[in-house]
Amino acid sequence: MGWFSIIKIANTYPTPYYTTFMVHDSVWDSANMINNVGGVRALEMSLGRELTVNDFTYAPANWSASNWDETRATTGKNIKPDEMNADYDSIKRRKDILGQEGRKKLARGYLNSDYRPKVMRYIKEAELLIGSD
Repeated sequence: MGWFSIIKIANTYPTPYYTTFMVHDSVWDSANMINNVGGVRALEMSLGRELTVNDFTYAPANWSASNWDETRATTGKNIKPDEMNADYDSIKRRKDILGQEGRKKLARGYLNSDYRPKVMRYIKEAELLIGSD
């Protein structure tokens, strides 16, 4: 099973700032990105197409509230405005692509998958999210 696309958008001290989303390895490999900068739109530009729900994995980074809230992008320290905008744009674009139904689909997939490690707080969040149908 393929995963990871964590895009570093800032060299902040003491730790770098990241915008996080996860797509399948085949999607990432198709993009042939030389450096991991830019977020969802940069990935789409490298692919030459828009992402779809099926491009994203079941990882909590794609549907969990902590990575779904656009205000998260404005809370970092020592982050330049353009870096905050890259994170905000990635979150907003992911929300545009997935929508609430796509978010629930990924949460259901997480619960039904053999994704490791499964974390209790994500299990509870997924159950709460899909229980609101």
